[in-house]
Amino acid sequence: MVNHPRRLLLQLLAFLLISLFLSLIPVLLAIFGNTSSYAQALFNIWYGILPPVALLLLAYLLYRNEVNWLVFLGRAWMGVGTWFLIQLVLESLTTVSPLLSLLSLPAKFAGGLMVRHPVGYVAYFSGWGLLAGIIVFLLGGLALYTFGYLLKSENYGRMTNKGNTRPAFIVSTVILVVLLVAIPPSIYAISKPTTGNFIKVADMPSEDEIYGNIKDIYDFGPRRPGSTSYQDAAAELTVWLKSSAPPVTTESTTFDYWEEKKWQLLLEPNGDNPTEMECYFWPYSGKTSSEGITAQLVYLGEGTEADFQTADVTGKVALISLPPINIGWNELKLFSYMAYDPDGLAADNSHPYPIGWILHLFHIYPRLEQAGAIGAVYILEDYPNIGPLSYYAPYDGQIRSVPGLYIREEDGELLKKRLQEGPLEINLVLDANISRGGGEAVNIYSILPGKSTSNFIISSHFDSPWPSGVEDSSGVGMVMALARYYAQFTPEGRQRTMVFLLTGSHFVGEPSNEDFIERHEEGILSDNLFNLSIEHIADNWPYSNYVEARGVFFKENPLAISLYAGLLQHYRLYGTLLFPTVTPLGVPTDAGPLSREGFPVVSYISGPVYLFDAADTLERVPRDQLAPLANLYIDFIENMNRYPDFMLRFNINTLARLLTVFVFSPLIVIGFISRPRKEENDFFS
Repeated sequence: MVNHPRRLLLQLLAFLLISLFLSLIPVLLAIFGNTSSYAQALFNIWYGILPPVALLLLAYLLYRNEVNWLVFLGRAWMGVGTWFLIQLVLESLTTVSPLLSLLSLPAKFAGGLMVRHPVGYVAYFSGWGLLAGIIVFLLGGLALYTFGYLLKSENYGRMTNKGNTRPAFIVSTVILVVLLVAIPPSIYAISKPTTGNFIKVADMPSEDEIYGNIKDIYDFGPRRPGSTSYQDAAAELTVWLKSSAPPVTTESTTFDYWEEKKWQLLLEPNGDNPTEMECYFWPYSGKTSSEGITAQLVYLGEGTEADFQTADVTGKVALISLPPINIGWNELKLFSYMAYDPDGLAADNSHPYPIGWILHLFHIYPRLEQAGAIGAVYILEDYPNIGPLSYYAPYDGQIRSVPGLYIREEDGELLKKRLQEGPLEINLVLDANISRGGGEAVNIYSILPGKSTSNFIISSHFDSPWPSGVEDSSGVGMVMALARYYAQFTPEGRQRTMVFLLTGSHFVGEPSNEDFIERHEEGILSDNLFNLSIEHIADNWPYSNYVEARGVFFKENPLAISLYAGLLQHYRLYGTLLFPTVTPLGVPTDAGPLSREGFPVVSYISGPVYLFDAADTLERVPRDQLAPLANLYIDFIENMNRYPDFMLRFNINTLARLLTVFVFSPLIVIGFISRPRKEENDFFS
């Protein structure tokens, strides 16, 4: 009598352990392998095919003496299903432990389970591929197994040895071996990009052209949405696009407008020797009168729940330390398909993440309101001394009630020391103009028709906190150069439609991006293959003379990622990491709203520490990177134009399921039915 629960439980445990081992392989390669290698990048990108096929073939070897092909296939599929099950479990626990997050790398490389906003909340569920794998293979396999035994026929579906079954067995085995051998070179053949796909009669984007565009944008000054300089920049960009890549459309979006008038931090304002301390305002925080508020200062550590429980801040001003979040190359590369740094220039590089301080603030601020604080002073720990304090963040456009100011770490230490001596009264001023719904932001875009209505969107945002050479004069300058290049061709000269989009509300929470999605979900976006977003072409100042580490976030299409990886190596754009969209970082770019709505993105960005500071000048743009990057994007677009739309839209889990169900499963069933048999015992039976 067969003990079905026991044999299936043993199989489940054995295959779960094997699946766990298979989950370790990408982690070991990330730690000990050559992350600059194109071959290793291809292995990571296409890895999702290997475990399901390997587990299916292992089950073929272990369960080849089952009573009939339905039971055999059921057990084989249940073996495959354990891979999808363990990836779903590991990915669902990714926030519990860094180790679990690393073990779920194969799931992340295939689209993960949850798409998150950079601040942490879940945008949407992306784990349908994992669920489909569990349903098809684990539950479907169990159904096949059960149905096979219900037939109660040990010869059902099995050829007897009286016939000549050897030819069928040999043919199926040969086909199986040929497929296994052919898959790697086939992947390499379709993934290897061609280079130099430039039209000889067309003027290529040059370093001088791109840098000139960047300088033109920079010269408008700070481009905070709603400001006069912002409006001037929008008008000039519209004129420029009309002259170089017509026709052009502008679309307006309203938002809550906030503009600072005066800010100040004064110690002991009623004492004999009041002292002014250097500070900078928290944009869109609460306003005071021009005279400000005078109250006692209370130190609350890092603003945790426990810190708030130990002190009464009702009617007082809270002093809170904001520690940096350091993100280094050695950590980032663990979550990447490829971390291209052949000369080791980025290795061991680590510095504060520019939005790290405000990530703490998003958790702290609700506690301030609940505790009844009337103001807050935030200490920017480890903020570099790169000029006058001018950290313009957060930029979510949410008007808050509690006014807040930033100070430097050394000044924070002085205040903490002074508070140890006794109570300290301060005067906090943050006067601002606020107009609910009074701001206007615009998107500017040009559509260049091609042979196909399917399109690529090339985009950046043109608004900025300062003149901002990097954030984001650099991205706009690149988009403008690419628009001029593609505008040189007739529609017949462009394989696909090209959309050049400049968004204008990044620094007020991206409402115009959301409006663009709402307005064009059934039009431009329904035909979109990828949004190629380009932001922050930056150096690593003040930490080194090299390029700032840059990440490219991909909707998880293996072909597009493979093409980009090959071009990255060709153009030697060192210090570049290729990420899926489901890393712990999310997609922290202007393409984030599109990604969080499920639209495909290829989003280039870097995070230098000076990003939101007035120290982001033209000198921070690495000129020698401009022309190679433009060439890479032209080559990338033209390489994608070699392939039909469906090849740029599939997911590796989908491909793995299709290969397993429709290619490898029929072959192993034929092998099972036709294989000459001896009396043997199955493992785990």
